[in-house]
Amino acid sequence: MTTSNEDRGHSFFGSKLHIEAIQSVMPTKPTDPRRSYRVQVPGTPNPAIFHRRFQTIISYKSDVEEENPGWIMAGWIKESLGKALAEEPVFAGRLRRGEGEGGEELEVVTNDSGARLVEASVEMELAEFLDLEEKKEVEGELVFWDNVNEDNPQFFPLLYVQVTNFKCGGYSIGISCSLFLADVFSILSFLKKWSEIHKNIVSSSSNPKAPLFYLPKLRQTGSYPSMPIDHNTRAKAGHSMFFTTEAKILNLEDDKTFKNLATQCINEAEQRLGRKIESETLLYVKGKSGNIKIENFVRDGEDQKPFISNVNGLSYIDGWENFGAGQNMYFTEGNIQAHVSYLINSVSDEIFVMIIPSYEDYSRVHVLVTIPS
Repeated sequence: MTTSNEDRGHSFFGSKLHIEAIQSVMPTKPTDPRRSYRVQVPGTPNPAIFHRRFQTIISYKSDVEEENPGWIMAGWIKESLGKALAEEPVFAGRLRRGEGEGGEELEVVTNDSGARLVEASVEMELAEFLDLEEKKEVEGELVFWDNVNEDNPQFFPLLYVQVTNFKCGGYSIGISCSLFLADVFSILSFLKKWSEIHKNIVSSSSNPKAPLFYLPKLRQTGSYPSMPIDHNTRAKAGHSMFFTTEAKILNLEDDKTFKNLATQCINEAEQRLGRKIESETLLYVKGKSGNIKIENFVRDGEDQKPFISNVNGLSYIDGWENFGAGQNMYFTEGNIQAHVSYLINSVSDEIFVMIIPSYEDYSRVHVLVTIPS
């Protein structure tokens, strides 16, 4: 069995990075009716399958007009995220074993268990972090995540938000979301909706400048020691590439169609990277009903046949921004983002392929291919 290549060992920030507070954020109103979505996985899945996630980090420089902007941001996030979760309750849900015999089936249930909000501080200037040559390798420490236990997944949050305060007053917002919970398009759509809710709350003239959940006000200096972050599971970034094709040229009722489509996209990714990748593939297919099917396959024999002649209609999408990331996703007005990054984590030595129908009219199918780092 392959194992996760994620890093719980050496930390770049070490004792400089501290957790100041951890809170649960629930939807602001109960979800009724509660919904569930089936997740079909291989018979004996690699535990690393539970560690797949999307992450983004957004950094902001200090706002000279505002004192403690990062702590204020975290306080407003507590409120705005709760409202966003009420509109999209699946992001406050949990993964659990199904009620069938043996409990082998999995499902995501919108049970309002909530997301986790982590407030942290780091003894470093934001400019120093932004200038690091190894920034891509270490920025995962600014996004909290705790791996889901495959035996008892119902106890583990699937969405984390970490606000990290730098010495200079700058701060970063790190967001991590399980790909069991939602596909990449759904996650990006949720983040845009949440950022709009956040800006509307903050800009409301009826709100006080400091939010209700404002850590410096709630905690007296020295009354509660902060904790060094020594158990956070850091993600290694895979190399993600994006493709799209017309749904009408595919037989979406045939499982072989998805394997052939995945094979063509991997072949194209290999050509663009200029190297052959001898790895098994983990295929993630999101159906129109919201149910998810995850399976392993090896590209050989029948799977190598093209799914359409000359790959007509298969288009390459260049970069996260053109895939829908970053569009209208701003948590502040006026304070420009100093740095933004997105990643799908690299787990084991598997190629990860996610196939998602477009949500507007289902006329297109989008494919995300993540090559192991």
